[in-house]
Amino acid sequence: MANIRIVRVLISLLMCIAFLAIPSANVQAAAPPDPAWWARYGADTSGYGSDVRIAADSLGNVFVALYSYGINGSIIVKYGKDYVQGQAPAWVVTVADVYSNYTVNDITVDSTGVYVTGEGYDGSWNDVLHTLKYDLATGAMLWASPATCPGEGPAHIALDSTGVYVNGSVWRTSEDYVTVKYDKGTGAVCAGWPVYYDGVEDNDNDYAKDIAVYSGGVYVTGYSEKYYPDAPYHDNYFDIATVKYDSTSGAQLWAHRIFTWDSDDEDECYIAADSSGVYVAAASYLGDNRDTMTVKYPLNSATPLWGPVYYGGTYDDDVPAGIAVDSSGVYVTGNVEDSSGDGHYYTRKYGAADG
Repeated sequence: MANIRIVRVLISLLMCIAFLAIPSANVQAAAPPDPAWWARYGADTSGYGSDVRIAADSLGNVFVALYSYGINGSIIVKYGKDYVQGQAPAWVVTVADVYSNYTVNDITVDSTGVYVTGEGYDGSWNDVLHTLKYDLATGAMLWASPATCPGEGPAHIALDSTGVYVNGSVWRTSEDYVTVKYDKGTGAVCAGWPVYYDGVEDNDNDYAKDIAVYSGGVYVTGYSEKYYPDAPYHDNYFDIATVKYDSTSGAQLWAHRIFTWDSDDEDECYIAADSSGVYVAAASYLGDNRDTMTVKYPLNSATPLWGPVYYGGTYDDDVPAGIAVDSSGVYVTGNVEDSSGDGHYYTRKYGAADG
């Protein structure tokens, strides 16, 4: 009997331990860790800002670009890898000193410099894409692209070992994608560039939204208008149009379009590429509301490897806000609305091989 009693006690103890190990709905999640540092710039002298962009180099230096309403132009701020809370930035440059009323839309960095691109005006107040390169250590401007590439933002930027690639939109007989390549050393426009994508109908609008470069290919994506006579209301809708160019010559290698049922060109779409393919995330109607659509292409073909796959809530529009890829899969983040009508940020991971 004593042995049975001991066994019962042991079982009771084990059950208590198991019960205590079950997470409780009332247990508060651990508080997020404090940041290593935070910095605030421009509140007293430059007015509030918008269009904030950020990039970091391999050493841990951080570069922030923003448009300041206080100076009616853009600012670039560097925080060094050894930055300590409360210190002044390593350097600050004012892009308005080069181009008035210039809006930085994107920023990136490599071992040779900091690159920004955006929209401004030429001497006759025509919209042009401006790209600038700055010295990493001092913030000195190394070059400014010639104001000869017509275009308007938002502009996006990508790099490879041979050049700097920028895309945006430009008005010709209608809005079209424009993509330009600059020499990394001088900022000169490379031979064969800029190149344009005019969609499938000359007088419909095409809005470039993002760019990626990988292994000799330049990939751009955006919204491209097309008339669909058999669709409800016999109206124009925007496809997601993804285009590949040769990174040397600028020759178009392939293009692919996906119908979205969307008549709004204001949504964003995003692109990323690695050795296994090209990934695009965009907003597309599936039923009564917009959901996030993700699709994967091979590097050298316009035929999707998988997708589109869709993710969204029940009640309202759900749109992407970014995409990234690593060796294990592709990550898409954005905003989704739940069944109560509340908005949430979401992040989903898809398998690289099958979505």
